[in-house]
Amino acid sequence: MPNGGSDCCGTCWFNSTHEGKAGYFDTPPDAQVRCVIRDLVIEEPFWTYCPNHPHHNPEKLSIPIGPVYRDAGGYPYRREVWVESPDSEEIRLQLLRLLETMSENPVVEYPSSPQLDEAVIDQLMRFGERRAVPGLKRACNFDPLATPIGNNPFERSRAFTVAHALEALAALIGDEALPELTWGLTCGLEQARAMLDYDLQKDNLAVIRYYSVRGLSHCSPERSREWLLQAATDLNQEIATLAKELLATRKNGV
Repeated sequence: MPNGGSDCCGTCWFNSTHEGKAGYFDTPPDAQVRCVIRDLVIEEPFWTYCPNHPHHNPEKLSIPIGPVYRDAGGYPYRREVWVESPDSEEIRLQLLRLLETMSENPVVEYPSSPQLDEAVIDQLMRFGERRAVPGLKRACNFDPLATPIGNNPFERSRAFTVAHALEALAALIGDEALPELTWGLTCGLEQARAMLDYDLQKDNLAVIRYYSVRGLSHCSPERSREWLLQAATDLNQEIATLAKELLATRKNGV
């Protein structure tokens, strides 16, 4: 198994050498590997990834979803965008359909980023697709603690989906998203402050506050300043640091 995760092009059913099947195969070392849905040559298939992989996409959706990622190198291991998603009306309509049919209860999914629902939301944000606004508002109202129906081996919840939806909504409509963002900035904050000794691992909703701060970067300085000042006091240092950096950037007129 590649150290970067088994959700790679080397095990994908859209790998041109796999004849539509997923898994590990003995591919000749000189064989050219190509993604059949993106028409993209993959030079390092065991270190290249996208949300269309069967670990994320069991329905075998063949419309490209999100960018293609590759190993960024170094330690700790992380993925970086290699090739951005293609853009067409067909792709946009598929993403909008996936957003509209997204359920409050997530599905069990291989625990690597990006997961399918978040990839859909992020790509609609990258496209600047304003037709996504109603679907994003609906996703912002999901119960962030909702879990898959039945077994949940990867301890998944809807917190990450809600977080991504909040940032995407702000990127599309700016100050009009402030009602959602101000909710997000307080999400889980009371419980975090109630801890005798703050424990990041128990602050399950911190990701929503973090992405809400990111969302404030798309809002006007005068209307978001008060909320950034509040976020700068968050017990989670990543959230506090991000808010302070955004305040400093605006102060310096960058």
